[in-house]
Amino acid sequence: MGLTLVALATTSEFLALIPAALRRGIPELAAAGIVGSVIYNATVTLGVAAVARPLVAPGLSPAAIAAVVLAAATAAGAWTRRRIGRPVGATLVLGYIAYVWLVWS
Repeated sequence: MGLTLVALATTSEFLALIPAALRRGIPELAAAGIVGSVIYNATVTLGVAAVARPLVAPGLSPAAIAAVVLAAATAAGAWTRRRIGRPVGATLVLGYIAYVWLVWS
């Protein structure tokens, strides 16, 4: 739950950045910011937490696997199509909701 809150806090600025970047015709900025934030949260935030104190998260495996599969599928789709459209966006939102539900249940 803590990492979910950290992720929401560190990406909240994108609620303003994404529409501004799209209005100015630079969607690459929005995509780069989102990808960078995800990579930062998955590596630095989790890594520093594990260095400070080893993490024990029993029962988190299904949620972690779902998050990795969803991220990999999105990256593969974006790489081949060079675009993340509304269906993929909706899938990401639903995937995140499922991930949070798996973590909290």
